[in-house]
Amino acid sequence: MKNKTPILLLLSFALLAGSAFCQQTLKGKVVDVIDGKTVVIEISTGKLIGVLEYLEIPEPEQPLNRAVREHLKELVLGKNVDFLAMGISPGKTFGQLFLNGVDVGQQLVRDGAAWHIPSQRSGQGTDEGDQYEKMQALAKTEKRGIWLINGMKPAWEFRAEKAENERRAEEAKWQRTSITNRNDNGRAAAPDRPMPNSNGSINNAGALINRYDAKSKTGSLETPMLPSQDLTNLGRKMACSVGYYYHEDASKTRKGKFVLFMAWIDTPRMSSTTSLIMKVDGKSIGTAQGKRTKQSAGTSTVETLAFEMSREQVEKVANGSDVGLWLDKEVLIPGAGFTMLLYNLLEASK
Repeated sequence: MKNKTPILLLLSFALLAGSAFCQQTLKGKVVDVIDGKTVVIEISTGKLIGVLEYLEIPEPEQPLNRAVREHLKELVLGKNVDFLAMGISPGKTFGQLFLNGVDVGQQLVRDGAAWHIPSQRSGQGTDEGDQYEKMQALAKTEKRGIWLINGMKPAWEFRAEKAENERRAEEAKWQRTSITNRNDNGRAAAPDRPMPNSNGSINNAGALINRYDAKSKTGSLETPMLPSQDLTNLGRKMACSVGYYYHEDASKTRKGKFVLFMAWIDTPRMSSTTSLIMKVDGKSIGTAQGKRTKQSAGTSTVETLAFEMSREQVEKVANGSDVGLWLDKEVLIPGAGFTMLLYNLLEASK
C-alpha cells in the first residue's frame, strides 16, 4: 500500500434503516467514492452509504485531505467488500469494512492513512483497539502518511482550534437572543445559575463561559451558543449549548449537574414533544424529559427546551463523531466544534 496518502473509510447509509440492520455483515461492491471518508456500496437491496468506525482523517482544510480520497478510491473502488454494520443515524450507518478478509480500517492506520481513536473514547474492544494502536505505532515510526508531516495535528485538535477561532463570532451572533429566562445580560438562566462574572476556583475554562458567585459558592461553566443543523432542511434558526451548574463546599469540592439547552428562534417547532433521544454514532445513549419555555427577546420569539444530562452522557457526546438530538420528527445536529467544547467542559468540571 502507498505510504503518503492517508484515508479513512466513512461509509454513509442511504437505503436501509432500523435496528434490525445493525450488527449484520452486508456484501456488496463499492461503486463510488464521495470523499476521503465516504463510499457508496451497492448491495442486493440498493445502495448503502456508511461510516468506518474508530478512525479520524484529515479535515478538508488540512494537508492530505484530497490524497485521502484518491487513496480510498485506489483501495476499494470497483471491488467486492463486506461491511459489518454497527449503528445507524439519519442517512448513515457505522461499522467496519473488510476487503478480502482484511480490516480496511486497521490497514489504513498501518498505512499512516488515519488516526486511531483511543478505545476508551470510541468504545472499541480492548484487544482490537490494542492491535490498531500497534499498527499506528509502526506507521508513526516509519513516518508514513500523516506522520510524515511535522506538527500535523489530529483532526479533533484541528477542529478544536477552528472552533476557538469561530467562538467569538458565533457568541456575538447567538447571544443576542436568549435561549431561556433572561436574568442577566441576555445569557441563559438555569437553576442556581450565578450572576456575577467572577471566575472562582476554576482557571482552565478556555473557550467556555466561566462564572462564580463567591457569596453563594455557586458557579457555572457554559459552552457558547452554537447554531444547529436542521435535518428537515427548512432553513430554520436553531441553536444549542450545554452548561455545568455547581455548588462548592469549604474544601472546594464541587457538586453539580449538566444541562443541555435547545432553542428555536423565530421558528415553529414541528412537534410538541419534550422527550429527547440522544444518539451518538447511530446508537442511543439515553433519553431525557425537557422543561419548555417560550418568550420574547427583543423582536424575536424564542422557544427553549432544557434537559438534564448525566456526566456519562456528556462524555459519550464529546467522544462521538456523529451526534443527533431527536425530538420525534425533528433531528438537530450540533454545530462545528460542539463536541470539542464538551470535551473542554468535562475537563474543566472535574
